[in-house]
Amino acid sequence: MEETSTKWCMKKLLFIEDDTIVGKMYQHALQSAGFQVELVGDGKAGLAAREKLEPDLVILDLMLPKVSGVQILTHLRAQAATKSLPVIVLTNAYLSQMVEEAERSGANLCLIKAETPPARLAEAVRRIFANQEAVAAGFPPAAPVNLPKAAVFSDVHGATARLDPNEAFWRNAPHAANRMRGLARELVKIDETPSQLLLIGDMCRSTHSLAGTATVVGATAVTRMATAMEAMLKELESTPSKISSSTSRTVGQACEFLGELLDHRNALPVMKPSPAYRALVVDDDPLTLQAVNHALKRAEFKCQCVEDPFAAYQFFTENAFDLAIIDVQMPGMEGFELCQKIHAVPGRRIIPVLFLTRLNDFEHRVRSAMSGGAEFIAKPFLFMELTVKALMHVMRRHLMIRPTRDESFRPLADR
Repeated sequence: MEETSTKWCMKKLLFIEDDTIVGKMYQHALQSAGFQVELVGDGKAGLAAREKLEPDLVILDLMLPKVSGVQILTHLRAQAATKSLPVIVLTNAYLSQMVEEAERSGANLCLIKAETPPARLAEAVRRIFANQEAVAAGFPPAAPVNLPKAAVFSDVHGATARLDPNEAFWRNAPHAANRMRGLARELVKIDETPSQLLLIGDMCRSTHSLAGTATVVGATAVTRMATAMEAMLKELESTPSKISSSTSRTVGQACEFLGELLDHRNALPVMKPSPAYRALVVDDDPLTLQAVNHALKRAEFKCQCVEDPFAAYQFFTENAFDLAIIDVQMPGMEGFELCQKIHAVPGRRIIPVLFLTRLNDFEHRVRSAMSGGAEFIAKPFLFMELTVKALMHVMRRHLMIRPTRDESFRPLADR
């Protein structure tokens, strides 16, 4: 450790992150790994600090106040002095379009916060500097190396002793979740857009901080749920017309579920990190199938899309799925009937079923509940709302399951 710290002690890093708690955790870890680290909290301050500090590498979030991460990256690549400055993007998994834009704008590496505890970030920085040294010595640049996904947080090169992030997280996170519950209850009560946006912005900042600190302590299930919720809140904040009674209820449900996750502290470590859940999507409309597939892929679901309900039932009897999303009106068999048939298959009774339909009346909602449906979602739907709902139902089901001798009760994503 001493030799590594000495090797990199002259390397200056600029870290641009608007969440102070998360930023300081990463800052301490990088400093303990031997780097000099300047932390700033918004894009405008980041650009000013870049000129003053002249760093050897920049680490930045994409969602920043005043100037976005993509704008910073574009500016750096347009200047002769910073055209080749290494830049690592550390951001939200659900900002796929912005990540693609960052890659096109010249980011050296894009890392997902949910998969990047401080030790992994420090390793990424070391690899970039090691590659620079190899090129300077006349060797060809190394091929890009995919860093292994982090499963459980264990060490941040000495930062634990000073910050004790694990203790701080489990002490503060439940209070943050309770506060978000209160904000969500207020959101449901009001219909004035300015007031709604204030509450949504507040919740967005809270989920951003919760996701970042959960990453540091290895609570990957909390990170995954919080980042999905943050992405949905960001979408509502940027497009207020999408705020509705449905999206407000979903925000409230997500806040409640975050509290549930935190209450299951002892169960979280046994949940598979970033599992690729399997979903069966049944709808006779190909465009709806494409939309649902797109929404679920953002949460790493593997989807089997089927237009025919009879073929879907056959798929379900022969394959293991974690979730089913079913249209109500289909030729030959209603979605309600398909749901009942699915739940009659041995070992499939507890598979959550979400109904998609344009029939948003009381009668169909009652029939949804009577047939065993876990959720009733009206078309057209917000992509991130569906993503959040799918994650909630699948993760809640996995938390309820306890290991048994019966294979049918083992979490399907772990088979």
